[in-house]
Amino acid sequence: SARFTMGNTKDRRMVAARVVENYPFVVAAVVQEGVYAPIWYKSIGWILASLVFGILLIGASVAFLLRANKKIGIELDERIAAQNALGTAHEALKEVAYKDPLTGLPNHQKFIEALATVIEERKLNSTYCAVIYIDLANFKELNSRFGHDRGDLILKELSFQIQAYVGENDLVARFGGAEFVLLLHNLSKQRSKALEIVDRICKQTLGKISEFHHFNGVEFRGSARVGIALFNSPEFRVDELMKQAGIAVQQSKGLGANVISIFDPEMQKIIDDEEKLVEELKKAISENFLELYFQPQFDRDLNIIGAEALLRWNAPDVGNIPPNICIPLAEKNGLIHLLGDWVLGSVSNQLLAWSKLNLMNDLVLSINISAQQFMLENFVSSVLSPLKSKGVQSNRLKLELTESVFISNFDDAIQKMKEIKLSGVQLALDDFGTGYSSLSYLKNLPLDQLKIDKSFIHDVLIDDNDVAIVKTIVMLGKSLGLDVIAEGVETMEQYHFLRSINCNLYQGYLICQPLPATEFISFVQAYRQKSS
Repeated sequence: SARFTMGNTKDRRMVAARVVENYPFVVAAVVQEGVYAPIWYKSIGWILASLVFGILLIGASVAFLLRANKKIGIELDERIAAQNALGTAHEALKEVAYKDPLTGLPNHQKFIEALATVIEERKLNSTYCAVIYIDLANFKELNSRFGHDRGDLILKELSFQIQAYVGENDLVARFGGAEFVLLLHNLSKQRSKALEIVDRICKQTLGKISEFHHFNGVEFRGSARVGIALFNSPEFRVDELMKQAGIAVQQSKGLGANVISIFDPEMQKIIDDEEKLVEELKKAISENFLELYFQPQFDRDLNIIGAEALLRWNAPDVGNIPPNICIPLAEKNGLIHLLGDWVLGSVSNQLLAWSKLNLMNDLVLSINISAQQFMLENFVSSVLSPLKSKGVQSNRLKLELTESVFISNFDDAIQKMKEIKLSGVQLALDDFGTGYSSLSYLKNLPLDQLKIDKSFIHDVLIDDNDVAIVKTIVMLGKSLGLDVIAEGVETMEQYHFLRSINCNLYQGYLICQPLPATEFISFVQAYRQKSS
């Protein structure tokens, strides 16, 4: 059979041989490799080796890809799980960010976003919607009396009750404190009908709030003020509607408890006028456009012993603004500390000027102190610093306080009064008899004087009740070792009556009306010279 052989050469050959039958021959055939073999045959080893290596490489690649795919799958699963967890956490955070933690109601942010959406919907739907602002009255006092934990229970209960009167698609939110805001939409295309629906819901809500509620031994009967802003157009803005509802609430506060007010443009004008007046007051304080008038105070022999300083403000574009408007305006808009400092500084300057004048250097000057001003942390220093800087004797200043300074923090009020009294400044309780004076705290107050309110003096000659009240206050003051001064004394008959019951100090128009500083000085000097 054929076989490969090298023989004595380096070249491979194929050799085959057979015996020739019947002949003594052997026939051999020799074929060189180059003839029978293809070109690649010499490289068969490398080809096989490359093929094996390729197979191994493919196997390794497949194994690597399988492992990589498994790892990618695991990572993908982990990433999906992480994203799901993150989405859940985001939803939880979003829920927290949009909910009031106490009541579970939507909060301010959620309400604002919902209101923006409803306004946008007015492009396609022109039915009236409403923002209803509910402000629970006297809730701070409830918390002060019974504690915040019980106040919180009441707020939770009221939040459930308020929701009972609105539709499923309407929104009730809590803005913090005792303020709830309702968003009612798709009420009616007719304004009158929409107002009927809103009025019914508000009255039902107020009726529930004003019922007696019992929580952990606390009996609470609430009241509220309600402000309403209606809209049916996409032209309204969120801040505009919230402002309108707030203005309506402020209007309600001025009318009493459980009052419902609907915003109208006239309210906006009032607010705009007030904002303008506030700016004018700031300017008046900073540029010294305010003025003090002085009303004399006198003794039983009609000798002038002092005066009360009365604030006067002549606004350029408005005219004279009385104190009963100016002071509340300053308190409401955070200007009372500036106004109070101006008054204290001006009074100190006036006392310094009087100390250098004949017939004026013994007068005591009284000023009214706002309860809000009195509660300021630096009140004592604000009183004493101007006197000290001007070198004015402190006993020539008298502060007139009302009972409202004791309502929020009695102990703090007493401490401040003691510090002031220790410095030599005198203290008077103003408008005595008009509030809820309690003998239990009156005996503990470091006072120098009680001031009978002028409302009792006006009809003291014709009203037996006023006579009884004035006599009682005079006797009470004497028993406590306090001076008693009656304000609003305008006639000699009033003066003689008061003198007959041993009320020996007076203030009013009997001698003269309040005068500006220069005129008052001239009047007092002339009056005293004439009396002497």
